[in-house]
Amino acid sequence: MSKYAFYGLVLQLAIATLLLANDPSRGQSNLNHTSIKDIEINVQARNISLPEAFALLEEKTGFKFAYITSQLPQSQTVSIRKDRSLEAVLRDISRNTQLKFVRINDRIMVSKGAKESLAVEERMGVQEINLQGTVLDAETGTPLVGATVQVKDSQIGAIVDIDGRFQLTAPDDAQALIVSFIGYTTQEIEIGNQSNFTISLEANSQSLSEVVVIGYGTESRANITTSIAKIDEKSIENRPVVSFEESLIGKLPGVNISQNNGAPGSGMSMNIRGIGTITGGTEPLFVVDGLPLSTNSGDSWNQGNDNHNYALNPLNSINPRDIEDIQVLKDAAATAIYGSRGSNGVVIITTKKGSYNEKPTISFNAYRGISQLAKKVDVMNAYEHANYTKLARDLSWINKDPINHSASDPLEPRNIDDRYPSYMIPYINGETGLTDTDWQDEFYRTAQVQNYDLSVSGGTGKTRYFISGNYLDQEGIIPNSGIQRGDVRLNLESQLSDRLRVSMNMNPSYLHNNLARSEKNWGNEGLVIGTLMQHPQLPVYNEDGSYAVDRLFEVMWSGESNVVQFQNPLALANLVDNQMNQFRLIFNTNAEYDLTQKLTFKTTFGSDINYNERKYYRPKGLSYRNEPAPTSYQNYGEVYNSNFANILWDNTLMYNESLNGHTINVVIGNSIQKETNKYAVAEGRNFATDNVRTINTAQEHDSSEGQREWSLLSYFGRASYNFQQKYLVTATLRADGSSKFGKNSKWGVFPSVALGWRISDEPFFENNVVNDLKLRASYGLTGNNNIPYYGSMALLSTGGSYTVGDVVHSGLYPSTSPNPNLSWETTRTFDVGFDMVLADHYTFTADYYHSYTTDLLLDVPVPSSSGYSESLQNIGELQNSGFELALTTDHEVGGGNLSMNLNLSVNQNKVLALGPGQEQIISSGGLSGSHVTKVGHPVGAFFGYKVLGTFESEEQLGSTAKLGNQQVGDFIYQDTNDDGTVNDDDRVILGDNNPDYQLGFNFRYSIRNFDVSASMYTKQGMEVINTMHRYLAEACGNNLSVYLSEEAPRPVWGVGSNSHTRASSWQVEDASFVRVREIMVGYTLPASITDRLRLSRMRIYASLLNPFTWTDYSGYNPEVSSNFGNALTPGEEFGNYPVSKTSTIGINVTF
Repeated sequence: MSKYAFYGLVLQLAIATLLLANDPSRGQSNLNHTSIKDIEINVQARNISLPEAFALLEEKTGFKFAYITSQLPQSQTVSIRKDRSLEAVLRDISRNTQLKFVRINDRIMVSKGAKESLAVEERMGVQEINLQGTVLDAETGTPLVGATVQVKDSQIGAIVDIDGRFQLTAPDDAQALIVSFIGYTTQEIEIGNQSNFTISLEANSQSLSEVVVIGYGTESRANITTSIAKIDEKSIENRPVVSFEESLIGKLPGVNISQNNGAPGSGMSMNIRGIGTITGGTEPLFVVDGLPLSTNSGDSWNQGNDNHNYALNPLNSINPRDIEDIQVLKDAAATAIYGSRGSNGVVIITTKKGSYNEKPTISFNAYRGISQLAKKVDVMNAYEHANYTKLARDLSWINKDPINHSASDPLEPRNIDDRYPSYMIPYINGETGLTDTDWQDEFYRTAQVQNYDLSVSGGTGKTRYFISGNYLDQEGIIPNSGIQRGDVRLNLESQLSDRLRVSMNMNPSYLHNNLARSEKNWGNEGLVIGTLMQHPQLPVYNEDGSYAVDRLFEVMWSGESNVVQFQNPLALANLVDNQMNQFRLIFNTNAEYDLTQKLTFKTTFGSDINYNERKYYRPKGLSYRNEPAPTSYQNYGEVYNSNFANILWDNTLMYNESLNGHTINVVIGNSIQKETNKYAVAEGRNFATDNVRTINTAQEHDSSEGQREWSLLSYFGRASYNFQQKYLVTATLRADGSSKFGKNSKWGVFPSVALGWRISDEPFFENNVVNDLKLRASYGLTGNNNIPYYGSMALLSTGGSYTVGDVVHSGLYPSTSPNPNLSWETTRTFDVGFDMVLADHYTFTADYYHSYTTDLLLDVPVPSSSGYSESLQNIGELQNSGFELALTTDHEVGGGNLSMNLNLSVNQNKVLALGPGQEQIISSGGLSGSHVTKVGHPVGAFFGYKVLGTFESEEQLGSTAKLGNQQVGDFIYQDTNDDGTVNDDDRVILGDNNPDYQLGFNFRYSIRNFDVSASMYTKQGMEVINTMHRYLAEACGNNLSVYLSEEAPRPVWGVGSNSHTRASSWQVEDASFVRVREIMVGYTLPASITDRLRLSRMRIYASLLNPFTWTDYSGYNPEVSSNFGNALTPGEEFGNYPVSKTSTIGINVTF
């Protein structure tokens, strides 16, 4: 008997007697020819239950009543009056209960939802047919004892016996059978000319008997006592996405997923129940088929030596269409089994396996589409910009001598810095027909995407398999950017004997990334800000077809007059060669052996091996930043190779015992894991020719290499107990020993306990609406070991020199302070919640949680006599608290099936302590000191000056507190401490990037052959600091289209202003938004067509990704965050790759 069948049998047998009060399948009697109008009831009864009434009428009339007890009003009583016809008695009952009665021969079918005119129907002399067959588990072929077989639109039915067989008698005009079993998907089987049926039911993942992967094992959803969210393959497959994370956006309560970056292959930012660390990692642990993955391929150690984070996604190697389901473990009781890696939550991914005794099924999926810039930033056109530049230069000239200088003064006598370019004069004069380039239109392209998947699955009686291949080619909307992926998956499982089972999962993949330096400012090859700042008076190409270069402005450069240029962003995008190649193999194999019927040993070996190669080359003469023109910048090349190997060996013992309603499940085990990461980089400058780009041809060379590794030894155990699935207890314990910890703190112990009470099974709980209600509570400890590899040790650095005699020798010097007590960050989490099923169709889940994290890693000042300035120590504290709600429904509406999900998440984050005498940590992003982590406030809040207005006159400038040498037209900053001057002490918290709440809504409706689905989500009450304003307020480039408004101060020429270059409330914007994530429409071809094509199924579909976003935020993307997972500087817009909207069409074919 399968795992689904066992749980289903327990519940199904409990309601087996509820389907039929008596066997309705007997032959016809002599009642067949007597109308119920002519049958007199000569008995009287008052205030009896419906089952009692039906039993009494059966006794007096000989009819058999068929009904489902759960459909009867449980507390309803009825009375039977004497000397009335059976029809009249039934109408009396219907009038009080809204039940419908249909008499067929010698049986009376009872159902709910009657209209008064159709309350009682009668069909006599109906010809009947005998139907029989078997009902089996589709995966294992075992009988589904207790399953229900019911004639459609009637109450005629039967219960499957111990051999899996059923037999019933139905009217000869019956059209179909409805076959159902708790834990399985209900099927409708056409009767046609058949009389003998073999019916296979598929397990239903949405039922109470759903099996949930919980880490080193599985558990029935009915017995779960922790907070776990699940997404099945229906929510993942056929979605035109590169990474599975994109399919989770807005679908899971407590899981905050943000698309910070729109580059193809870029990673999503994911945190579960808030930020639980300051300097440690914030991402959850990802486990694929039992193997905890390394995410090192996405960090800067494996991306290159150019100090640029490309936000590469280490999860891109996993094809979303290979995934069967995803479990997100959220509370400590669920994640404690992963110990020192569980505090940020755990995401468990299970890939597809195939089925035993199944013929090969071939599936093909393909889609093609286009992506376009979802939103443009509003900047000036050529005429607005020319006048703006003139005004800025005029003000600069006037401010040098307000009495003698005026805006009408000619250009010649002015200082070079106060002249505007002569090519702007025709624009200032209003001449028409001049060049007016929209650089966003010219730079961003319509990109294409194509994806192809082919899979084969099936199995014999002893082996099952899943084989797949994938090819993806996605261009980016920035020229010369994109990703190509090819991967293969082979999943095998075989039963070598009655006791021994083995399996293997292998996933080799290759990714090729064409990278774009979108982020940072125009002076660091930042393509996004550089594009926005380009002068609209400049064409993209010269007349000879070469890229035009913007000779922007005349300045004094090193004491001499010169012309400074911005590089053409299209030239940078197309001529710079910036590539990353990744080869990865994820492999694991395991063997299970049943030592006894109740005790199983399992051993697992896994590896995650990755090789990265990055190549970068910038041709000669192509400046990556502003410099005197014409540029003489040398060509530059880099080759960066890195690799890592993550090796795992797990061993577990699993014991299961059930006796007299008591069930115990125990798992104990140990785990050994080691990871090694290496890199080597070679750089070259001043190559002889751009046609030969090998590093050895450069005249200048540099190289470096590095290596790091860590290891983990663990012991763990979990015991769960339940009595009749009503009272539930789970306890977990894990001990981790890590090489990352200090020598005095090598081991950490992480316990948890969880309790559950299915109150709906108590005798006192009688409710017609609530079908199932389980209360649960948990408490536990987890850790975060995502700390520096060698943070506890004294490290040596090069660069020191020592004199011995008269000779100076190069050497090493100690650069970091040792801390033998360094350990993991510890999170204590309390969770209370409930799971409820309403009216058979609605599942409602609610959780409240409070987590308290201690031993945060912080650099603490130490006495200079130690030889160090700082020491890494465990001293900080913070907390997260919030609640989550989720409502899911799946039922028939209007002849079709409607599935909906609504989820709400609220989280509050607060820093409690930062160590002795330390109240705040100030951090910098695109602006100096733009973020602060302060006791009593969220991690990484925005920090700066509060803007009160702008200086309108010299008199106001002289009488108001100001910052440095501010001028008329600059911002007025709040003098917070009222000391008469504005300085660093006047900075305040200006907001934060944490939403007050986030809400997700998803639905799917299918009717006949059509299906439509949509997904949308919103985050409200969050802010973003838009540091692009700092550059788009200067008159050296193009500007925001807020010409002399409150959003932009006076036109600024220089870059050293005490106004727009300082972090202030001017840059902080409300980033609340509502986004339609996806709309999809599909059509499945009817069987009459697919049969002729010899196909099992064919579906065509069209979809839109990110088609609509409503927000007041002025930048490209309200979910932006530049430093990719840096908890200290979140929510910053600094030239991030913009998000695109994508339109696709696709096809799914099953052979």
